[in-house]
Amino acid sequence: MQKTGQIGTDKIRSAMKTEETSMEIKKKNTNIRCSVTQCKHNMLSENYCGLDCICVGTHEQNPTVPECTNCDSFVKRSSTQG
Repeated sequence: MQKTGQIGTDKIRSAMKTEETSMEIKKKNTNIRCSVTQCKHNMLSENYCGLDCICVGTHEQNPTVPECTNCDSFVKRSSTQG
């Protein structure tokens, strides 16, 4: 038989696990095309991002070509994802 405190702890753990799972569910954003499959936000099945918006930055003081810009929302996909 579980103690009352244990029941509360189990409910919290269950809620946290549900929240973690729901956070991983992505919906493709047709406004953001992305072919970087190494990013955890990439939809993999299609060349789209799963984020609502992204942050674009640069590593140059005076960017002049697309290669000077970066997706600052990039997060490396873990080996267990995908």
